[in-house]
Amino acid sequence: MRIGFALGYDPTMRVQEMASWMQYADARGYELGFFSETINLVRDSVSALAAFAGATRRLRLAGEIGDGVLLNAVTSPGYAANALRIVRQAAEAAGRDWAQFEVAAIVPTSLEETREAAIEAIRWEVASKFHPRRMAYNARVRTAVGEPVIREDDLPAFRAAFEQGGPEALARALPRAYIEELTACGTADDVARRIAAYRDAGVQLPLLRPAARHQIQRILDTFAPAVSGRPAGG
Repeated sequence: MRIGFALGYDPTMRVQEMASWMQYADARGYELGFFSETINLVRDSVSALAAFAGATRRLRLAGEIGDGVLLNAVTSPGYAANALRIVRQAAEAAGRDWAQFEVAAIVPTSLEETREAAIEAIRWEVASKFHPRRMAYNARVRTAVGEPVIREDDLPAFRAAFEQGGPEALARALPRAYIEELTACGTADDVARRIAAYRDAGVQLPLLRPAARHQIQRILDTFAPAVSGRPAGG
């Protein structure tokens, strides 16, 4: 069963450290990805993923001309299922062979001993999508595809929280469901179930992206067995 590992852009992490973690992941059988600020995928089969997709127009374009699609981060399995319905319809309308199409998704991942600790460690990433400068766009491109978690009625409260207390207040204002549904977070069993949910939605290659530096080795060591067919986290 395929599983990937990704490191996001982190200005506090030296290139040498990033390279060491990628080598560590590679030795354990992960398919590798590194995501810069421009969301470029770099791994051995980079040519297979021709389009990074968010909004419906780009999803259709991915199906029409791409060999695969890389779905956006901070989205739920429900979003993935709806997005892939759009991609598949476009691919089949263009005479493409869906069986040859590759589907990857960035899955922000937070693994801790307790569910509460995992949620707290990844609040910042979900909150970053609802910063007032980006909130309208990020919400629009997700809900247009069919993201069931984000509710337009919640957005004014997020804006008010940010205006009153900045990024920390915004992160605290996010409902627990946003954190749990838009990421893979919790204990090893919780995260394994979420990864399975993304797979059930049609994601062939979930790319786990740790929420915090101290989680990197824990995540790599916990889920590496899934590469060889044993249960993730086992």
